Amino acid sequence: MLTAATFEDFLPIVVQAHKKRMAILKIAGKYHTPFYLFDTDELEKSITDFAVTFEKFIPNFKAYYAVKSNSHPLVLKTVLKHGLGLDISSGRELKIALKHGTRNILFSGPGKTNEKLRLAVKNNLSVTINIDNFSELKRLGEITKKERKTINAGVRLFTKHHGLWNKFGIPLSDLKDFWIAAKKYP
Repeated sequence: MLTAATFEDFLPIVVQAHKKRMAILKIAGKYHTPFYLFDTDELEKSITDFAVTFEKFIPNFKAYYAVKSNSHPLVLKTVLKHGLGLDISSGRELKIALKHGTRNILFSGPGKTNEKLRLAVKNNLSVTINIDNFSELKRLGEITKKERKTINAGVRLFTKHHGLWNKFGIPLSDLKDFWIAAKKYP
């Protein structure tokens, strides 16, 4: 059920789509379904509005686009053109991001295989890895030592505010032990 606030939030989108209705119907009549139809002007405007809004309030803000939401080449090229990084969560997405030549990839997915960690380390100048657990830290550390490379890394945390159980991240209470373990690796 839509509330008044939700309806008001969507109203500008509905108005814009209605204005473009005839153009959309003309294109839809020309191509077999399914097909992708992108409003590139709106895509560009949305990216710009998003970045500008956060840049006003957060110094050194860096936006990342979640590739899993839509990995269509047109979308990714537009996102990269506007200077956003790519947030990826799988080996497939890592390969897509690398294929597009971005030098600003955030690998934040859980369950990273050794093969995908090696690919990230091989591309260490482009990739930052968010580490989810002690096992991943150890595996990544062993790969960086073996490859004689360093890689930028962060750590995903969870706190009591995330609920009683969370499958992603290091418990805040274990952060000190995590940092001690991390010092062993490049």
